[in-house]
Amino acid sequence: MTISNTKILTFRQAAVLFVISVLVATITRLPIFPLTVGVTDESDYLIIGSEILQGIFPYDGSFEHKPAGLHYLFALAQLIFGHGVHSIRLLAIIACAITAFCLAVTLMAATRINLFSASGIAAIYAITSLNMGGIGTNTEILLNCYFAIALAIFH
Repeated sequence: MTISNTKILTFRQAAVLFVISVLVATITRLPIFPLTVGVTDESDYLIIGSEILQGIFPYDGSFEHKPAGLHYLFALAQLIFGHGVHSIRLLAIIACAITAFCLAVTLMAATRINLFSASGIAAIYAITSLNMGGIGTNTEILLNCYFAIALAIFH
């Protein structure tokens, strides 16, 4: 696609898409916050992230077969939001919101759909992302975020 065919989003349009993405991602994932254990993988991520913050490298202490870089994201979430499963769940909300936003922005710029349709796409992604292993934090949610950012940058 050439640059002349790409629609430029206004700040207002981007802000509306971002707010909708954050709201829908938060509302859909909020029901799991009171639960101590929603998905057992979250416990693994919590332990390995905590170990990283204690100076233990991934795979030296507890073992989880996921890529080591993901464990550093869980450690960063605990460093920023505090120790506990809530930090990992907040990371999922952030990743889901960014992914929904990037997908909507990319489609709006590339296909010239309107703001209403792009907002719907953001909401649909946030809602259907719950089918990626459930309402808990799964690595697919985090990895999709990287792909969506790359898509938004290089579309």
